[in-house]
Amino acid sequence: MFEWTEEALSKLNVRKGFRLRGESMTRIEVFSDAAFAFAVTMLVISLSGIPGNYEELVEALKGVPAFAASFTQIMIFWAAHRSWSRRLGMDDPISTLITLGLIFVILVYVYPLRLMMTSFFSYISGGYFPSSFVVTSASEIAGLMIIYGLGVFLVAGSQWALYQ
Repeated sequence: MFEWTEEALSKLNVRKGFRLRGESMTRIEVFSDAAFAFAVTMLVISLSGIPGNYEELVEALKGVPAFAASFTQIMIFWAAHRSWSRRLGMDDPISTLITLGLIFVILVYVYPLRLMMTSFFSYISGGYFPSSFVVTSASEIAGLMIIYGLGVFLVAGSQWALYQ
């Protein structure tokens, strides 16, 4: 088994007070990055298709703010997981299970996140930014908020569990 000596530790890169565990990625990190990339792809392909004319292009571009907000939120979660991976790089069964749970939640969370963001931007713009998701009652809004909040809670809880 390898022993960490002061000499070995001094050779590691240090970033923001943390010694980075190395440059190579584990298989679970590669899988995690691919899953996050797939989640972002799901955000993009959930659009109705390639525009056939200028008016359809303009209409499609109205979805950019909701996509940007959804993309940003997913990338915040990805960056947090990447930071954990770079700092600790744990590849034990518990960390792997938590990471797989995080990936599962992210992939399920993509559509509620997109629906939440398109509905939000449609509401604050008075309908200028379109939303194909129709909310017809206050209970549906509450339900959407609960689903969205549960997703955020599970992702944040996974991130928290990785640091324990």
